[in-house]
Amino acid sequence: MATFAGAASTAAESAGTPNATVNLSPALPPNITLRYTDNSAAGNDEIIMRPAWCFRPPR
Repeated sequence: MATFAGAASTAAESAGTPNATVNLSPALPPNITLRYTDNSAAGNDEIIMRPAWCFRPPR
């Protein structure tokens, strides 16, 4: 099993927007969705990921 959010993973906020880009390494398999909550405070650039796995059956 691959390690979740390894050293090559990145997260970055888009300046002036509520948007964030998250790149996981290794990538999640196609039948897994990562849901997260942004727990960062206003003015704080840190994005804290708290994963909750949602398994989708293959179609």
